[in-house]
Amino acid sequence: MEQGKTRGIIYYFDISSPSHTRNVISSVKERLTLGDINKIIVPVTTGKTLSEFKEFIDAELIVPVSEDEAVSVCRLVINKNPGFFDKIINDRMEDALNSVRGRRGVFDKVLLPFCGENVDAARETLYAFGHGMKVAIQISLVAVERGYITPGQRIITVGGLQGGVDTAVIVKAATPSQAFSAKQSGRLEVEEIICMPKKK
Repeated sequence: MEQGKTRGIIYYFDISSPSHTRNVISSVKERLTLGDINKIIVPVTTGKTLSEFKEFIDAELIVPVSEDEAVSVCRLVINKNPGFFDKIINDRMEDALNSVRGRRGVFDKVLLPFCGENVDAARETLYAFGHGMKVAIQISLVAVERGYITPGQRIITVGGLQGGVDTAVIVKAATPSQAFSAKQSGRLEVEEIICMPKKK
């Protein structure tokens, strides 16, 4: 094979569904055999998906990120940038963070702040790859802000619909403020797709 070229396997699911969790775990486990990744970011809502990952993958490799942790990161980012977020998020933000639907809207606006007023375009671009891709990218940003992983670290991050996951990717992690920065060295990069649904 040519230098600078590698062959990989991408698994595609016909539809987006939380029922693909076991297949995602199997795909991630297979990718881990290459030995170049040592952290997997897993979203936690009820704990079911996390339990399934721990059943098949070494718990030391798994970094769980809960919605409550995402909320705390949102508050931290908002407090660091009050003028910017006053313009984007109305004064009902606290109410929004206390409801599941409201939280997810705030996550989009705060965990994709590198897009400024174009946050809707960023969200819709990620949705083009599926809900799981958006979740996977957002929880990677949370994991960096919480100090669980370092900017620039190569990780596997997974996402999906409530109740399970259907997407896994390898990213070079970044903070929300650096993810789309002009400096190439600090930017978020999706390096590999391990698995994803075809129909979103």
